[in-house]
Amino acid sequence: MTKDKKYYSLHNATIDQFKNFYFDHIVHPNLYRQRWYRLLDIDYDPITNAKLYMALFKDSSQLLEEFPKEQLEAGFWTIPYGPRGSLIDLIYNHYAADYNLLINTKKQLIYSNYDLFANLFQFDPLLKQACYMWWDQLVFCYTPGLNRRLLDSDDEANQIQDALFETLGRILYLDSLDCKLSALHGLNHLYHPNTEELIFNFLDDHPDLGSDWETYALYCIDGKNL
Repeated sequence: MTKDKKYYSLHNATIDQFKNFYFDHIVHPNLYRQRWYRLLDIDYDPITNAKLYMALFKDSSQLLEEFPKEQLEAGFWTIPYGPRGSLIDLIYNHYAADYNLLINTKKQLIYSNYDLFANLFQFDPLLKQACYMWWDQLVFCYTPGLNRRLLDSDDEANQIQDALFETLGRILYLDSLDCKLSALHGLNHLYHPNTEELIFNFLDDHPDLGSDWETYALYCIDGKNL
């Protein structure tokens, strides 16, 4: 156990305990300093956490009845890139290489992110920061050194990029401007080789979005937006 940290196990967590783990906290006014998990020595099982995330996203429409928006916003800010067992930990082995999930499980976990956008963010983007920045955190862990598939021999990396791209493409077509903007932001950072085709098709299918949207979307093709 890490010194000066409280041991916390997610091995046998129920979905309600998992929700409380992420959302039942005093909200720091600065989301960048939402770091309650630094006080914990978190023990978890990757397969269990993956299943809990998928269940959480699938039933995310119920969360507004269980927690205030501020707590949900802070929790969703933390889930992609936060404590041990976060999404980047499971997808990219961020904290522990020996906790590696099978690639098919990683892909299913990535695909399940669509459920969060379709079931919650599409109807209520909360305070909008977590919705918009969701992919900034998840995709940024992928892109260093892998832009435009420079590492073609890394099959798992390419499968992860494809799964992210497919998920972002589906979210891009949800009937929500906040979800569309979040998806474009993610595509901006992902550098998938089919990004240009997807964005041009999106603009053709949405001629009424206006010039500002067109400018933003076109900049995303080459990763020129922050």
